[in-house]
Amino acid sequence: IVEQSELYDPSDETTLVAIHGKEYIFTKDKLTINQTVLWKRSESLINSYLAMLPVAKTVTSEIALNTNYQKTTISSNYGLYYNADTAISWDDTKGFSVRFSKPKWEINGQNIVNNNQFILTDNGGGQYNKQYFVCCTSGTVAEGDLWKTTTEYEFAINK
Repeated sequence: IVEQSELYDPSDETTLVAIHGKEYIFTKDKLTINQTVLWKRSESLINSYLAMLPVAKTVTSEIALNTNYQKTTISSNYGLYYNADTAISWDDTKGFSVRFSKPKWEINGQNIVNNNQFILTDNGGGQYNKQYFVCCTSGTVAEGDLWKTTTEYEFAINK
């Protein structure tokens, strides 16, 4: 599935801010999302995210990060992990796991802060659980800056 969206300034719906391209590739075990953001004007950014995956489960009891996949128990309903290129998230009581990875992550701009984070939350134990990589928490982009990302989500049934 390929789609393209035009992003407009929320306070002026005639001002084009960026063009967001998305390509979804589905296989039996994996979802790959290729995304681009072509900035059409200079902007100051706060809390920019792409490729969020809401997994319908009650709680994330464990997460393992990067290639060593050392188990980390989530002590609250929110986890923020720096320099995580991959993460495996699971809950033994729910019977499935998901492996998140970002094989391509080209986020450009000026003074971009925190563009290499993985966020995991169970939203206070609710059914809407967000897990995603952060593009930046602050910084600026210029007209013509191009973001290119690829994120992969591999699902497994745990026995």
